[in-house]
Amino acid sequence: MATNQQETAIRPVQKMKLSLSNQGVQEQFRNLLKDRAPAFMASILNLFVADSYLQKCDPSAVIQEAAKAAALDLPIDKSLGLAYIVPYNDKPQFQIGYKGYIQLAQRTNQYKYI
Repeated sequence: MATNQQETAIRPVQKMKLSLSNQGVQEQFRNLLKDRAPAFMASILNLFVADSYLQKCDPSAVIQEAAKAAALDLPIDKSLGLAYIVPYNDKPQFQIGYKGYIQLAQRTNQYKYI
């Protein structure tokens, strides 16, 4: 019985690993992030492994949402609070945290203080 539960827990993570190893996906993140792409892709896997609700989502959909964060150059590490990938009814959604909005505003050099 325990073996079946472990196998079902492994399957979504294995699917994510396979999706991240796809050359097209790797090229997409290399184009967006240059030399930071491998670290960002590792953070996608870490986020996916740590969130059982996110594991119910399609890995390619999670990667698409992570690409939105990469395009804005916002890390998806929950502890930083800049950007999140949140599952809603088994569909992931990219959300910018308030710290992410502050960082994006500061990048414009239009603000001295926020």
